[in-house]
Order: sequence, then C-alpha cells, then structure tokens
Amino acid sequence: MAAALDEVLQDGLHDLNDPEYFSLDAVNRSFLWEMRRSPAHAHHKAVNGDADTPALLMGRALHTAVLEPQELDGRFAVRPEGINRRTKIGKAEWAAFEEANAHKSILPGAQDMATLKGVRDAIQAHPLAKRLCTGPGMTEKTALWTDDATGVRCKAKYDRVVSGGGGSAIVVDLKSTDDASPRGFGRSVYKFGYHFQAVHYLTGLDVVAGEMARRFVFVAVEKKPPHGIGIYELDFAYIEAARNEWGELLARYAKCKERNSWPSYPADIQILEAPEWVK
Repeated sequence: MAAALDEVLQDGLHDLNDPEYFSLDAVNRSFLWEMRRSPAHAHHKAVNGDADTPALLMGRALHTAVLEPQELDGRFAVRPEGINRRTKIGKAEWAAFEEANAHKSILPGAQDMATLKGVRDAIQAHPLAKRLCTGPGMTEKTALWTDDATGVRCKAKYDRVVSGGGGSAIVVDLKSTDDASPRGFGRSVYKFGYHFQAVHYLTGLDVVAGEMARRFVFVAVEKKPPHGIGIYELDFAYIEAARNEWGELLARYAKCKERNSWPSYPADIQILEAPEWVK
C-alpha cells in the first residue's frame, strides 16, 4: 500500500494542488480557528469537510483568475444558458457539456465570468496590487512544518510570497469582499480570523524558510464594480493577540489528539454574564 503523501513529504515548501494539500494529515489555520468554538466542531469539520457553496466556488475561481489566469479555462466552465433539460435535445446537449467539462468546476452563469474578469482587470490596473499578485515571487506554495512546542504537524497554502527587499519577504493574501474600505475590511478581520491566519502563515514560513523580516499583507478586492481595492497590514497588537491564541489552541489540539477526545461545550451549568449594553 502506498504511503500517504504527508508521510512522504519532508517539512518545507512544496508544489501541491488542492486535493493533495487537503489530503495532508496536518493542521491548518481553519481547523485551529474552529477550535475556538470547540474541539468537537473542529473535528467534525475536518472529518466531513465543507460543503462546496457558491461562495467557496467563486472564491477559488477568483484566486485562479488573478493569481493563475492561464489555468482559468482549464479549471472552470460557465453553465450554458438556454438548455432545457426536460427535453430530449436538451438532455443530450447537457450530457455533451458535462462530458466536455468533466474535470472542471461549473460556474452558474456568464455574469460570474464577467465578475472574475472585472476583478482581474482591477488588480492589473492597480500598480501595487498588480506587483504583489502577479509580479516576481512564488504562487500557491504549501508549507509543511512541525511545531517544536507540541510536535504537531502544521500546513499552510500561500497565495503569494514575494520579496520585500533587503532579504525580507512579504506574504500576500488575496481576499474578495463586499467592502474593501478600511472600516469594512477591518470588521472582516476579526470576524473571519484573518489576524489568526496571518500568524499561522508567518509561523510556517519562519520554520521552513528560516527566520528573517517578514510581513503579511492583504489585498482586498470588492466583488462588485468598480471592484475597489484596499491593501492592508495588521498592527502589532493584532498579531501578538493572535500569536498567543494560536499557541494555546495548538496545545489544546495536541491534548485532544493524544486522548482522542473531542469535547464540545462544558457539561455543567454555565453563568452567562450580561454584556455592557444590557447593564
């Protein structure tokens, strides 16, 4: 029986596609962020996976359109309009479409492709975003590393890693959003754990590529015209808060895995304290 991919790969940077990345028996940032709710929720999500929602599909397509535009047509196809699958002719046309695009993800309609091209063109028209997303650097690299404190193997897949000058590196993460303004995107940072992601990714790069000056930069682009773009770096307080929580959650995961026990909420009665606005 062939060895699992994670047993073959050494710690370091690797070129892996999405199925290979997700097959690795290593902890990613999404799992640890879910541990904040409970180990039971994180474990369930890891075992059963995420439903492939339209939002996730568009997110993947957008990353491909911007970061790997040469792969867009090979990975995605647009659902053809006007096919009536209740008729014999329509069924045949749909079967032919499915056969021709068997290994592609299907976008619901032409408007989705227009959105992808609009975002891509907006990035290309923005000098700094263009350099960060499409200039010299590494695209879609996977880091695999072992945490010294816990012995837990971790993984992260980077959108981009580019030179920051003077031997430093910038980790670039592309985010699609409804509101890329400082206030709008700022609300998304804690809601979706983007500060936690920054720490996870920077930690991995420190381990596999050696410690040096590193920065983590978000390129936030709006999904609707005019596809406004904001480029952001988190301050020291954000990073330090996330770094402490990251270490605590990784240690908690190590204990759960050792005991093969994934508890959810406390089993006894808890007191809910009224928030300040209630008082």
